[in-house]
Amino acid sequence: AIVPVLPLTLYVVLLIHAYGLFPGIIISWLGIVSGTFTVFLICKKFVNTIRMKKLKSRKSVQRLISFIDRQGLIPLFVLLCFPFTPNTLINIIASLSHIKIKYYFFVLVISKLISITILGVMGKEI
Repeated sequence: AIVPVLPLTLYVVLLIHAYGLFPGIIISWLGIVSGTFTVFLICKKFVNTIRMKKLKSRKSVQRLISFIDRQGLIPLFVLLCFPFTPNTLINIIASLSHIKIKYYFFVLVISKLISITILGVMGKEI
């Protein structure tokens, strides 16, 4: 989540093969949740800076923020469950919305466990 260019799937698969299915999933999950939540908190802290206000003023970003605010946590949960969704984009948009930090953390923890488990099971078969 901190460096979106790095291939997350590759790291999950490597950890699964190095430590086994269950420990690999737990290690990956802890790392991904902590990194993603850290980025969320950083973006949330700087939501009122000039750069973030400029980002927030874009029409496409406003539509996404409005969608998250209207629909609640279910669509966010579903998006975060898919292993190949752009987590960085979802994370930044969520930090600009009016989601409470504790609710986002809860959704993140559960959805990433599902996502990493899917990746782990798929990666175990490689």
